[in-house]
Amino acid sequence: MNEQHNNFPVDHLAARLKREAARMAEPFSESLHGRVMRRVSESRAQAAPPPTAARWPFAAIGLAAAAVAVALVVFHTQPPVPAVPAHKEIARADFGAVTDLIRKTTGPIQLTMNVSIEDQSFGHLDRDVKSFGQFVMNQLDNLPEAAPGTIH
Repeated sequence: MNEQHNNFPVDHLAARLKREAARMAEPFSESLHGRVMRRVSESRAQAAPPPTAARWPFAAIGLAAAAVAVALVVFHTQPPVPAVPAHKEIARADFGAVTDLIRKTTGPIQLTMNVSIEDQSFGHLDRDVKSFGQFVMNQLDNLPEAAPGTIH
């Protein structure tokens, strides 16, 4: 059976397919085709972007180019920056005034820092030792009560 199928003429098969397609298809309707094409053209007209929407990228690029051009013109027309003057000698009397000013401003700050450092030098270790001693005393039931004037 397979051999008969392979020998079947191709033209005969194509003709049979065309007959079946023509039998199943409905006849062409000019009025239906006209309505469909009219609706397609209407939907394309409604979906088309406004003409100004396509121009904004070009306007933005033009504005950016104009801004760059203005910046370049302004940059190149500015007067040159004056040269840095050579170092001048400072009189010794000027150094004395500066040194006095430094001493006046840093003296109180240094004093405050020294006092603060001295206050924090033990880092509350004295309080911690007292608390630890009280803790040890509370853990030992056999010891007598603390005598007056000792660590509490």
